[in-house]
Amino acid sequence: MKAPLEVLELLVQYGGILHPRNALPTAAKMGMSVPDRKNVIVYLLNHGVPINTIQFRYDQETFRRHGMRGFGTALHHAAKCGDEQLVDDLPKRSARTDILDSRKKTALHYASEQNHKCVIALLEQETNGLLMAPDALQV
Repeated sequence: MKAPLEVLELLVQYGGILHPRNALPTAAKMGMSVPDRKNVIVYLLNHGVPINTIQFRYDQETFRRHGMRGFGTALHHAAKCGDEQLVDDLPKRSARTDILDSRKKTALHYASEQNHKCVIALLEQETNGLLMAPDALQV
């Protein structure tokens, strides 16, 4: 296979089921080129994977035991990595910027911690320049 997208396409073609709970956040932090990562994410979204799912949120044991690692949404992971293209694209596809991850942080928090200036600017446009407080929405 040339790229992970081809693997996903084959799995779906042969009856595989895309697990909606962790697929998108996992794809957002995969170590592949930005265009390949975006293609995988778009494919998952087009096949009904929810955009605002927090990684391991439905696996309470893993979430509780390892949550300090920062399990978040695809947007959290894109912001952490400084992926400007995904951070720009995901909110246009209804990704919410106010969701807190397992460490009670938003995507903007991570972009700020990593000093990803372009990502910070993109997220500030979406959040009206506010870093979300700890009482922001948890999904």
